[in-house]
Amino acid sequence: MKMKLLLLALAALAAINSYGQNRGVAYVDTLAVLDAMRPQPGMTVYVRGGATTNDWGDTPLAFSYVSGSTATTNRFCRATATGVGRWLHEWNGDVRAFGAVEGTNDNSVVFAQACAEAKLRNGGFTIYIPPGSWRGVWDLPYRVNIQGANAGRFSEFSALFPTNITFAAGLSQLVLPAGANRPLIVITNDGSGYVRQTNKVWADGSVYTSVYAANAISDIILNGNGGNQTSNNCDLVRATGVWGLTLENVGFFNNRGYAVRGNAWNACRMSKIFGFAAPPPTPSKGFYFGTAADCQFSEWWVGGYDGPVFWIRGSDYWKNQHSDMMLFNSGSAGSFTNRWTISVNAATDVVTATNHLFETGDPVEFYTVSGTLPTGVVSTNTYHVIKVDGSSFKVSRSYIHALGGTNTVDFTDAGSGTFYAWCGPMVGFYASDQARRNTFANIRVDQNYTDGFVLNNAHRNVFSSLFAGENDFLNSANDSYGVRIKGNSQGNTISGIVIYTTPGGVSIENDSSENTVLAAAIDTDVTTRWNIADDNDKNFYQEARTLLVGDYAKIGNSNQTTALDIVGNASGVRAIRMSRPSSGVTNSFGLTTDGFIFNNDTLGSRIAALLGSAVYGELSFSRAGSDHNGRQSVIRGGAAVGTDKDGASFDIIGSAGTGGATGGGAINFKTPNAGASGTTTQTETTKLSVQRQGNLILTELSSAPTLNAPNGSIFYGIIGGVTNFWFYRTNGWVGLP
Repeated sequence: MKMKLLLLALAALAAINSYGQNRGVAYVDTLAVLDAMRPQPGMTVYVRGGATTNDWGDTPLAFSYVSGSTATTNRFCRATATGVGRWLHEWNGDVRAFGAVEGTNDNSVVFAQACAEAKLRNGGFTIYIPPGSWRGVWDLPYRVNIQGANAGRFSEFSALFPTNITFAAGLSQLVLPAGANRPLIVITNDGSGYVRQTNKVWADGSVYTSVYAANAISDIILNGNGGNQTSNNCDLVRATGVWGLTLENVGFFNNRGYAVRGNAWNACRMSKIFGFAAPPPTPSKGFYFGTAADCQFSEWWVGGYDGPVFWIRGSDYWKNQHSDMMLFNSGSAGSFTNRWTISVNAATDVVTATNHLFETGDPVEFYTVSGTLPTGVVSTNTYHVIKVDGSSFKVSRSYIHALGGTNTVDFTDAGSGTFYAWCGPMVGFYASDQARRNTFANIRVDQNYTDGFVLNNAHRNVFSSLFAGENDFLNSANDSYGVRIKGNSQGNTISGIVIYTTPGGVSIENDSSENTVLAAAIDTDVTTRWNIADDNDKNFYQEARTLLVGDYAKIGNSNQTTALDIVGNASGVRAIRMSRPSSGVTNSFGLTTDGFIFNNDTLGSRIAALLGSAVYGELSFSRAGSDHNGRQSVIRGGAAVGTDKDGASFDIIGSAGTGGATGGGAINFKTPNAGASGTTTQTETTKLSVQRQGNLILTELSSAPTLNAPNGSIFYGIIGGVTNFWFYRTNGWVGLP
């Protein structure tokens, strides 16, 4: 009996142990072992690897048995050996769970699996990139995010000036695999995971499908591995038709294509951005945005590209905000590596550019240094490449049309002279092709190959607190400017800019109008402070120490020796000119076409203002020319009206001459022209027109007066050195004792 009880107790203990083992915690090496297990309710199994032990890192993943689950099986939802229920793992987003391996392995397939899993998570999901270098390309679905381990460590890698980039330990980096010849990250419009989508027709006629959803890329370094690429299609981020995209605390390095190529962005944000093409592959291009609205760009430190560091383009690039950006070192290779001499076949619309480096969709501009561009393109527009082969291409006006090979430009002639196609000027900031109504604050451009800021056919943008220094860097042309406004740019305002160590300060050219440049602090080492071309009008510009008005003249302390100067230009252009009022204007002077002109000529400063026509004003100043002598009074250089000495309240002063044409008399009243009513014509000797009774006549005569005068006139003169007075009454002059 006792033995029987002992056996029953041992059996019960074995059952308890068996039940506890089945319901307890177990460890297995691979998913294949997990799949072969017979689960018990509530059981949890830790799996050390996917295909092999520890192939997803040192931390096993927990799979719990859920008997009622019938979910679709995948990497984290496993079928059981009994066919009932599922083994489920709550994925934390770590790419190692899919078998990603740090180092030289190409993880592109693993990244695609991770994106597919993340895409299934309603409400969006973040994929985590651990510290280290992880190679592979990404086609990122909407609402799937990428986050590295670099949170709070922007300054750590941004301070590494790139000659040979090495990153601090513990930073996460995505690397484009060698020979990938495609972008590292493409945000795809796959029609899933969005809130809603809409089609928008842009100003260039193209249609983008914009998706109202959000992606985020943060706390990570993106490396293009440019020296190991054979194509210039290798952008780091390419995103088209996106809403709510965020890039924050992201580094961009070693890209052969664009760091970021954006088209049709809405309500996107890029902040804490650091980038440099190091070592610089050719061509390494910066940040290009074809169309965008309601976006924010802030806290940037980027440079080292063959072309514009930051390029905005198109009338649909509008209502965006930019602040606290440093854009530097365009053209770091020290030569024009981003342009090609071209020829055009007007019959086929093909552009020939030997060994060009353009890919389909790339923005391209044309310009000429001599001759005329082919009819069909202009230097103020941006076009997009349709690649034919390595030495030829066609162009379209929009990115979407270029991708589809449609809407090509029709060339009607081949042009003349020498002209180029290029990836844009090697400048810090470039706004082109009617980019409009954007704001910029605290922007610095430094050490760029040619200009600092360039506005080419840009409209009504506002800039404040700018800094442009050491441009024309590595270039010997000495024709660069801190700010260049050209190409029919209109209505832009720049308020507060420092310019130094650049051949030129501010240039306004090529039919640009209604632009305002205020408070420009231009250093003394700038050779050409202002270049205002003759084909511009209605611009207003002001240096910090000189108020400049119009396109030619300036008002202010130009030489620091006088309180106020009104100065024409070196070609003798008038400092101030007031034109004839428009017809029908009442209560105004009738001016000639010359109007009021304050001149500087061989006679010295003079007022040569003309109030034209035979109807004389109460006070009228005549031009000094002979055709107006005797018609109105003339104030010439011989006399001055004002206070000459502190002790006199009012002086009328003649010149040092003895009279005649050179002056001498303080006031010289000349004979009015014949036929003037209400006057008494006098001889030239008296130099006085008597028009009213009670005149005081002051002159010097050799004999007593004989002229007729109204009653009550008093005559004062000197005869033979004796002073005499005469009083005129009805019967003539009477000498006074």
